[in-house]
Amino acid sequence: MAAILSPIAMNKDKPLDTVFDNGATPRCHPLVDEVSREVEFYFLQHWNFPDEKARASFLKTGYGQFTCFYYPLARNDRIHISCRFITLLILNDDLLDGMSIEDGAVHQEKLLAIVRGDVAPDSNAPAEYIIYDVFERLRACDRELADEIMEPLAELLRAQTDKVRLTLSELEPYLEYREIDIAGPFLAAVMRFATGLRLIPAELELVKPLERNASRQLLVANDICSYEKEVRAVEKSNTEGAALCNVMQIFANNTLLSIDSTRRMLWHMMREWEEEYLALVDKIESAGCREVVKTFLVNLRCLTVSIGMESQVLMPVYRPVVATAFIYTLKTMLVEPRLSLLFVA
Repeated sequence: MAAILSPIAMNKDKPLDTVFDNGATPRCHPLVDEVSREVEFYFLQHWNFPDEKARASFLKTGYGQFTCFYYPLARNDRIHISCRFITLLILNDDLLDGMSIEDGAVHQEKLLAIVRGDVAPDSNAPAEYIIYDVFERLRACDRELADEIMEPLAELLRAQTDKVRLTLSELEPYLEYREIDIAGPFLAAVMRFATGLRLIPAELELVKPLERNASRQLLVANDICSYEKEVRAVEKSNTEGAALCNVMQIFANNTLLSIDSTRRMLWHMMREWEEEYLALVDKIESAGCREVVKTFLVNLRCLTVSIGMESQVLMPVYRPVVATAFIYTLKTMLVEPRLSLLFVA
């Protein structure tokens, strides 16, 4: 178990098509240590953590590793700014926990106005001046792919403060809402930027079913791993915006299963989505597509494997909750040869 729970891959330079049948761990970007140090130093200098405990928690949680698991094949010159961007949105989401939905919506719209260039950022508000700086750097690097992030970013920020989250009680409406709220389309757009992949409009439409499948895997993995943490946050908060919004609770309520039983059922449901994803890939490739589309699908699969298993479970905040379920899921996935390219020994 100790080997499987290693925080980062030890042999990051092995060929992508190498096949392993045991001891596998999802790929991680080779600059993970450097990127982690950089992003941690940056946010310790610029973010307004409320106290030393919060600063220590930020370091312990390992946000600097997240993007390196998300995008193991990102370009070396783009992984740093991609990591800073995603870390900002994680911390910004934490800010919303202490706001009402109305105040949170105003905050999010201000961020979007800054990104569009409609208003200047407040130099005393880290979320504002950091997101301004991030987009300046993204556009300086690759304006076309940076601009493609705008629409999914707007959908994400608005979904995070949508009052519909307070009324969701059935599984399918919840999944449809959370596909955006979990940042699936946004993460895919950042992935295209980080890897420099350019898809034409017809190809973007072609891969949408796979992006939707990936988003559902992401949201269920996130909800499984964060359930206890979210319950504690809601119990401590009196704000409207902190209402519990989690597939674990909805599935348990709809099926009258216990939380433990629900967790096991949802891990199995993720496995079925994985099989569907592979079938969709086969369909696209057998019909014929450009190499850039195939490369995009490999990167998207890296994203779902990393978030669904390694990056969720290996982060200290989640590890005690789902380590056993993670080991079971990992062993199950190793029987599928087509997944081997996503792992290193």
